Amino acid sequence: MHLCIVALLVVFSSGLMAQDKSKKKVSATVLKEVPFYVKKSFKGTVFSADVKAIRLESKHWLKWTVEEAVSHGSVVKKGDVLVKFDVKDFDAALLSRRRALESQEIAFDKMQKSYDITLKKMALDLKKAELSTSLAFKKYTLYKEKGRARELSSQDERLMDVKLGLEYQLEELKQLEKMYKGDRITEETEEIVLKRQRNTVEKMKNYVKAAELQFEQAHAYKIPFADFLNIYNEEKSRMDLVSVKLESDFFKKSEALKLATAKVALKKARSKFTEFVGEKKYSEIRADRDGVIIYGSIVAGKWTNKGTVHKKGAVLSAKSLVFSIVNPNEFVFKAQVDVATSLLMESKAAYFLSVAGLEAKKLTFISKKTVPVNGSFEVLFKVVEGESLFHGLSATGTLVNMLNSKGLVVAKAAIKVEAMDPTKKYTWVVKEGKKVKVYVKVGLEYQGKTLVLEGLHVGDAIAK
Repeated sequence: MHLCIVALLVVFSSGLMAQDKSKKKVSATVLKEVPFYVKKSFKGTVFSADVKAIRLESKHWLKWTVEEAVSHGSVVKKGDVLVKFDVKDFDAALLSRRRALESQEIAFDKMQKSYDITLKKMALDLKKAELSTSLAFKKYTLYKEKGRARELSSQDERLMDVKLGLEYQLEELKQLEKMYKGDRITEETEEIVLKRQRNTVEKMKNYVKAAELQFEQAHAYKIPFADFLNIYNEEKSRMDLVSVKLESDFFKKSEALKLATAKVALKKARSKFTEFVGEKKYSEIRADRDGVIIYGSIVAGKWTNKGTVHKKGAVLSAKSLVFSIVNPNEFVFKAQVDVATSLLMESKAAYFLSVAGLEAKKLTFISKKTVPVNGSFEVLFKVVEGESLFHGLSATGTLVNMLNSKGLVVAKAAIKVEAMDPTKKYTWVVKEGKKVKVYVKVGLEYQGKTLVLEGLHVGDAIAK
């Protein structure tokens, strides 16, 4: 940066300052109060104050093939077509997505109906299980209260009947034998009747044995097994009912969750499809304002455009910058300044813009970033008159700051630092021919000169 001190009037007086001519003469500079200001320059870039970046904001269709596009620097009006894209591939993808969505809707409808039917079936199964449980309980209760006792009684009655039948047959055989001993019928008939009765008695004896065995079996395991079976059936029916209820509840929850998940997925698919359909609007981009088309962008004060133009067949990615529309009448100037320059930026400073081949233009200070980056502050100015400027133009900014209406300036070499206290500074002032140490408070130092804020007065003689 170029630093310049304007209107610093330093009056040098050479002569002898001594009360006694015999003493050694001391050379000194007599101070006068003079106007003082600082001028600094810094590089930056001119931008349009109103820049609209045209981007492909599509989220689903990622590649766009240019059919035609306006050129760099074109002046456009609101509503003009800026770029057209080939939509053949997009339309094919749209058809494919439409069919996929229709298939998903059919699958969801099938799932919904299947769920409803299954719920109805499970409701019937539940009623059946409840009825089975109720009947099993009634059957068990009836068996416990009457059936078991009746079975035991039946076994007793059956055995008793068989035994009585045997007694009857034995008694009948006994009576026949007595009767036939009286020779009241022929001997041949007698033998037949007795033989038949004896056979009957033997059969009845076998029946008694069988009945006794059945009685023992009934008491040993058939009736206990019937007891167990009735209890088992009643308990199993209750467990089956619980199982049906659990299965029904699990199905309702799990399938309802699956159905809800499928419903959300379908909703998302519909939303994405709607978004995809809406992206066809990017197939033709129109200007939403008047302006000038600019390709490329400014990054860190440098113009990235290399004359690239979107030719037919060029492929642009989603989210990419197509180009920008800029206002050609209003401009700002953005620059990076060092810490020292940033400290000089205050209300009484004046700012100017210089461009090779153009007259200087006034700048109005807008803002300064509060945090430096790599030791520099970003500052922004408004260009008062932007005629003949264009977006991305490199330029030089100039700051002119009146630090004081008047001030005292001495050579930098005349200011010393106190050895025992580096926070203190002093200079040598000639008084009555002698050098006297005077402590001072200093301001800006540049180009071998130092601005003294406190400690010195007009007319003081600074020893050389």
